[in-house]
Amino acid sequence: MIPTYDPKTEYVAFINDEYIVQQQDITRVREKLISTLKRECQEMLQATDWYILRAAEGGAAVPADIITVRAAIRTKCDNIESVINAATIEELKGFSWGWGS
Repeated sequence: MIPTYDPKTEYVAFINDEYIVQQQDITRVREKLISTLKRECQEMLQATDWYILRAAEGGAAVPADIITVRAAIRTKCDNIESVINAATIEELKGFSWGWGS
């Protein structure tokens, strides 16, 4: 029977006819989490990219509320990345950044 484990920070190895839970390397765990974070941040920014493109091509200026929202997304992403980089492997178990308030 395969034991319970946290796939974000652990993996299961089959050694000597036995399943053993092993810790993943913290650098790899951080890289995976940050990659996922950046992809999610990029997806959130894409919804308003057209404002930026329109302004860059000489169209209407980007509304202030759009600039504010985009800046907040980038700030939150940067802050979460800092938390991930400072966390221990134990702190990263079950880690979730959530996009609530």
